Amino acid sequence: YSVIYLDGLYVKLKRNTVSSEVVYLIMGIDEKGYRQILGFDVGGHESSNGWIEVLKDLKNRGATDVLLGVFDGLPGLEEAFRTI
Repeated sequence: YSVIYLDGLYVKLKRNTVSSEVVYLIMGIDEKGYRQILGFDVGGHESSNGWIEVLKDLKNRGATDVLLGVFDGLPGLEEAFRTI
């Protein structure tokens, strides 16, 4: 994919109780400009460690040679993106 977008979206989930949890979302744009949801994961609070796990999973599923990552200013996210 030429570009991947990373974002965390908080939603209210009901398990035993209702609480806000993050949905980690990854969207890719290929060379032809087509958009595709590449992955999502639910749980806890958004953190660089959470993103590391999501990015490792994405890499293990074959996403390589990403030219550009677009994401917000979460501390540690840029480093996680560059590392993975």
